[in-house]
Amino acid sequence: MSVALRKIREFYGRLRKGKGVLLPAWREVYGEVPAVSFTDLIDAYLKDPSCKAFIDFLADQTVGMGFYTVVNEEYARFEEAKRAVDEFNESVNLDGLLQISTREIVACGNSFWEKIEPEKLETLKILPITSVEKIIRTVTGEV
Repeated sequence: MSVALRKIREFYGRLRKGKGVLLPAWREVYGEVPAVSFTDLIDAYLKDPSCKAFIDFLADQTVGMGFYTVVNEEYARFEEAKRAVDEFNESVNLDGLLQISTREIVACGNSFWEKIEPEKLETLKILPITSVEKIIRTVTGEV
């Protein structure tokens, strides 16, 4: 077998096993895969107490207790506006979502949210980070 044919065969063999480097044009089809899987990173967070303590500490230092809303008291309906924002934050558990996503960002470098807004913002959810295997972008870089 020729050297060139053997090299091509080795290259495609590595691709099938999930190893090797994809050409930039192939990213549009196969997507971007993180160097270390999100599952491995979450496993480290859950199994290693020092890793968990570090991530929790850094996340807590970053966001504290959560959102703190303020309002311009010169606005005529400022009490109603503040109450509406606070009620929305409570209804979607925005403080809890912030805590979870901050830990994911510190541990994995990413957090994926789904917002449902057919006419207005109705709900927010954090997608399980371990369910994301790759990200596929357009030619312009949009997800």
